[in-house]
Amino acid sequence: RDRTIGDNRGELLVGQVGEVVREVVAETGLPQVIGITGQSDGLWLVDETGHATGPAVSWLDDRGNPYLQGWIDSGAFEAVFRRNGNAIFPGSHAPLLAAMAAADPAALARAHTATYLKDAILQRLTGVRVTDASDTSLPFLDTRTRDYDPEIFRLLGLEAQRRLLAPVVPPRTYPMTAAGAALTGLPEGTPVHAGPFDLPACAIGGGVRDVGDGLIIVGTTLACEVLVDRVRTDGPPVGMT
Repeated sequence: RDRTIGDNRGELLVGQVGEVVREVVAETGLPQVIGITGQSDGLWLVDETGHATGPAVSWLDDRGNPYLQGWIDSGAFEAVFRRNGNAIFPGSHAPLLAAMAAADPAALARAHTATYLKDAILQRLTGVRVTDASDTSLPFLDTRTRDYDPEIFRLLGLEAQRRLLAPVVPPRTYPMTAAGAALTGLPEGTPVHAGPFDLPACAIGGGVRDVGDGLIIVGTTLACEVLVDRVRTDGPPVGMT
């Protein structure tokens, strides 16, 4: 039920990233660029410098169930889907933020950013506080403008938590800082890119290029992806866009 990650304020995972990078570089040599992807959803609370302010919360955590059920009962769940084609699930940002605001508001008050795994790593390596449209899509994104939809925050009663979310920016690289270089052993200035998260990253890597192309992922998450050219919000409120 309560699936928090790391009892030492989440720093264990970041340290392990540095260890893995050093091991890979020892075998392969220095990279020209670093691309980061990772699990989506969950809740990663960090301070202004990207250091964790508390244990990370996995997307497998179900403490948001009562809040999601309330949105289903009130019609907010379907209203969000009709705006952006995304069905909220318990381990996504919205239910977890609602649960933490009710049970542990001090944890949110300590944090500067409520982010995602890949973006937390990007900030530690580059000092940049951003996210991308793929992670933001569930559920706060206007999928047409690729920016936050204020109405979704209102529907879910999460206007006060809007301050915690990083800007949504188009994909680009950022230079590694001295702090990132110390963590990984890579040269300062190495270009670093984060996003999209693992499901769309798998589609790109699997060769999904044309509308109608699809991919099935059989792993921790069972996912069936199909590339589309428009956002559908008129069907049953299920799935992700």
